[in-house]
Amino acid sequence: MADEIKWIKLSTGILDDEKIIAIEDLPDGSSLCWMWIKLLVLAGRQNNDGRISLTEEIPYTDTQLAKRFRMPIATVQLGLKIFQQYGMVEIIDDFIYTSNWAKYQRLDGMEKVKEQTRERVQRFREKKKAAALEVQPVPTLPAPDAQETGAKQTAAERRFERFWKAYPKKVGKGGAERSFAKYKPDDQLTETMIRAIEAQKMSRQWKEGYIPNPQTWLNQKRWLDEMDEEALPFTDPPEPTYIRDESIEDWN
Repeated sequence: MADEIKWIKLSTGILDDEKIIAIEDLPDGSSLCWMWIKLLVLAGRQNNDGRISLTEEIPYTDTQLAKRFRMPIATVQLGLKIFQQYGMVEIIDDFIYTSNWAKYQRLDGMEKVKEQTRERVQRFREKKKAAALEVQPVPTLPAPDAQETGAKQTAAERRFERFWKAYPKKVGKGGAERSFAKYKPDDQLTETMIRAIEAQKMSRQWKEGYIPNPQTWLNQKRWLDEMDEEALPFTDPPEPTYIRDESIEDWN
């Protein structure tokens, strides 16, 4: 970095600046204004065309700035966000640049400093680009043919797909598949499960929407449930049967 300068220019009208006034009206506005002054002073000390960084190639983190400014990290993060919105700073490749630095630094040698800064930024970006090119992309394998995929599907996967198609509540498929695989069901057990599902679909509880998640159903071995009468759907009562009493006259 260049030798630090011993002063920066601050206009006597800085307190009347519309941006400063707007910032002062914000919650914790005084701290944000004080942070802005500290940023200007730090930029002056580094004397690097308004750039603020830990080293030539390492930018400041929010935590490091908070420690240096003796401010909460939340205040520093809010300040940087607001200063960017108001065009007071720019953040390029994580480096902070104060805008219109000529307002705050002596003008002699400014063009030379700007040119040096442009060259440094260009070198930094070229270095990052070169590093990125060194990373070889992972080759993308062609998508498998649908017919080939179906052929490779295992018997266990086909049984689970039968179960999943039959179960009316389609949630948590991954967990249900793990629970299904835990029992290693053969074709007979899979058929038993599906018959139980079809029977339970007719129950009053399931018809009213109280259906357990498929993983829960499997974990609790609900295909073993016995269907009680209260769980069955409502049916109309049978018509009463009247038996004629021959002892009663005038049966009409």
